Amino acid sequence: MSVIYMPQGVNVIYKKILATLKKEREIKKSDLDAIALLAQNIIYYQDANRTIDEHGFMITSTTEKGTTIKQNPACIAADNAQRMMVRLMEQLMMTPKSKVLADGRSELKEEEVDPIAAALLNLKKKREKNGT
Repeated sequence: MSVIYMPQGVNVIYKKILATLKKEREIKKSDLDAIALLAQNIIYYQDANRTIDEHGFMITSTTEKGTTIKQNPACIAADNAQRMMVRLMEQLMMTPKSKVLADGRSELKEEEVDPIAAALLNLKKKREKNGT
């Protein structure tokens, strides 16, 4: 178990990530804190997105100087959590690219290609074929 404080709800995600990683490789003690931080950032990301769903991307703020419309601060929180999640996933070798680098290979095997990247490449090929 990690020594990092984990707010309510994080422990469930922590255990799921830990179980998934144990199926793939041996877990080192140094991985536990990164797993805890990843679980924590998943909760932060979900909370921020719930706030965005509830209040929208833009919010109205009224002060003594008047009313302004500005970006919901939860957008920044979601972005920060997402960036941290990606870094931690790379550190824990949970991305195709980090697995390739850990194996000492220079390329991804075809089955390791990110499905989103593959879909975008297919779309690009179709557009090039159609001339759009």
